[in-house]
Amino acid sequence: MTENTNMTIVASNNLSGMAMVDSRRLIGAALLAITLLVTGCGPGSFEPAEAPVQIDRAPTEPDEIAKQVVAGLLSIPVAEITLVSVEAKDFGDPSLGCPEPGMAYPQVITPGHRVIVEADGRRFDVRVSGRHGRICRKPGRTGPSRDSDGDRPENSSPVTSQIDQARANLAARLDLEAGDIRVTDVRPYEPGIASPGCRPDCGTSADGCGYLIGLFFDGRRYEYHSHDGRTEPCPALSAI
Repeated sequence: MTENTNMTIVASNNLSGMAMVDSRRLIGAALLAITLLVTGCGPGSFEPAEAPVQIDRAPTEPDEIAKQVVAGLLSIPVAEITLVSVEAKDFGDPSLGCPEPGMAYPQVITPGHRVIVEADGRRFDVRVSGRHGRICRKPGRTGPSRDSDGDRPENSSPVTSQIDQARANLAARLDLEAGDIRVTDVRPYEPGIASPGCRPDCGTSADGCGYLIGLFFDGRRYEYHSHDGRTEPCPALSAI
């Protein structure tokens, strides 16, 4: 009887030991599974995707380069600059048709563009070659043609001089060559034919009140009034 009891106790102990081993194995497996699950779903899996890096690239198109040049000059956003025209040209030298005073340039054909943009009520002639652009400002566009002594040529009539003044004035406002401005008509001033807003001060009578000079550029007509040596836009070009 005692022997059977001992055998029963031993068997019971063996079963208990096996059960404990199995339990430990189950617990270990469960812990391993939890560890793998936590590792797979750890913080690294929930890291937000990095936002794409904005890379500032230099403009490559002639109009973009011209706008950047004018924007830098006026300290205004590029969005406030309007493109007027782009013209591909082969310039005779690296000055792009706008030589600096006192500078010498090799005579080599330089491909580029002439870009006209508008900003801040003005127009700018920008010459572009490659990725570089510069504003073209030619001297001698603010007055009528003169001879070497600074006087008007002898064969220049008063009306011709007034036309020269009007073209030079408009060219300076639009930052163009005077030769780019076309003269459409010249006629004596009469109140009935003047543009709205053109009210020159000619005293009590319009007789002998000078001339109206019609100019044209880029699809737009401009009128100037010339009288007593003065030539002015009529009406005033406040928007240019």
